[in-house]
Amino acid sequence: MNFEEALKEREIKIRFPDLVRRNIKLQFLQKVIASETISRDDEAEYFIICLEKVAESIQSYKDAEPPKHQTSKEKLNSIAQHLNTFADLLKGLDSAVLGHFVHCALLEREKRTGVSLPELGQSEMMYTARDMREDILPMIKDFGLGSQIASKTLPINDFNFKEKIALHVERIFYEAELEFSVTDNGFSGLCLNSVFEYGNPSDKKPTIKYLLKKAKDNEGSMSSLIKKYRPTSDADGKI
Repeated sequence: MNFEEALKEREIKIRFPDLVRRNIKLQFLQKVIASETISRDDEAEYFIICLEKVAESIQSYKDAEPPKHQTSKEKLNSIAQHLNTFADLLKGLDSAVLGHFVHCALLEREKRTGVSLPELGQSEMMYTARDMREDILPMIKDFGLGSQIASKTLPINDFNFKEKIALHVERIFYEAELEFSVTDNGFSGLCLNSVFEYGNPSDKKPTIKYLLKKAKDNEGSMSSLIKKYRPTSDADGKI
């Protein structure tokens, strides 16, 4: 399959409006160096398709974004509080109530697993329940304490789907040998804004200039790699 056939075979899920596509194409053709093997129009179309594919990926990146750090800490603290409360309540049950509680719980497990349990008399069930309580309480305390410690030591996950999307756009610019500027009214700003506007229309519009700078300064960006491995005098060149 040649390049033109590949373009025709492309499954379109998100397509920028024609006016936006024409604007991107016009600016692309003004900036890009002509290829010896691909027509300029096809190059521009491929560049736009890459942007549209990034726009299509926004929802999957949003789904992968973890809850806010503080929310996770609060959930862990809540688990600890509930486990401690459960342990205190369990300790406070008298033998007869504890036996009945465990009997009902074992019957539910039997229904769930399909594994029949031996018939136990009331006295046997009471002793069994007390033994189980002695085994379970330390585990409950361990999990309660573990939840508290986890809340205090929980690492911060700095994953931000908007910054990841901007980083993808930065890579597309690098592969097209185009300058990735951090001005929101430049060509990179136009492209990133189009990606968010048509790939994530329900969300509040992000600050494009901020995302452009975050992408360019990211240690995994092509811009940062070029600065790292090229001499200062040639920092704007390609690897």
